[in-house]
Amino acid sequence: MANISADTPFTLGPFEALMAFNLGSLDGPTGVTTVYVTPPAAAVPPAPISTIPKFVLGGLAAQTGFGSDVLVFPGLDPNLTLVNDGRVVAEALARRLSTPRGSLPFHPDYGLDLRGYLNDAMTPERLYQLRAAAELECEQDERVQSAEVKASFSLATQSLRVSINVTTNTGDLRFVLNVSQVSVDLLSQE
Repeated sequence: MANISADTPFTLGPFEALMAFNLGSLDGPTGVTTVYVTPPAAAVPPAPISTIPKFVLGGLAAQTGFGSDVLVFPGLDPNLTLVNDGRVVAEALARRLSTPRGSLPFHPDYGLDLRGYLNDAMTPERLYQLRAAAELECEQDERVQSAEVKASFSLATQSLRVSINVTTNTGDLRFVLNVSQVSVDLLSQE
């Protein structure tokens, strides 16, 4: 292989040209790109972790390992508010419990749409099935060690109130969902 310097042009085919689009100019004949290699900038040492702004690290999320995310439940927050810590897990589980199983092509075993339980008559047996299925679904999340679900049905509003307690490797998390025929709402998270 020849040595390539900053002033040495070399020719790429059409596919490679697409891959190297940001490296140089597209001044060659049709289908051929000439790229001029530029020497790398002087190496800059990484900043010490104490100088990185806290919002980049996710505040407490950096300590818990839950990460940070944009507020997305029930929909994307137009202000792109960052959430972290237990709220990240609560939102992930709320999405998991409002996604019909099989609706994600690359994750066919993901999801349990709690709204589907409202299509049938609500009996104590049906509530037990819901609780057991929701616990199993929550425990599919790798951050959850165990889950306990309590559910109650309101005949007046035809909705479910689902209280979920999960144990993670950093402690316990509690949140409440309100489930109606048309929505799943995250009411509270502790």
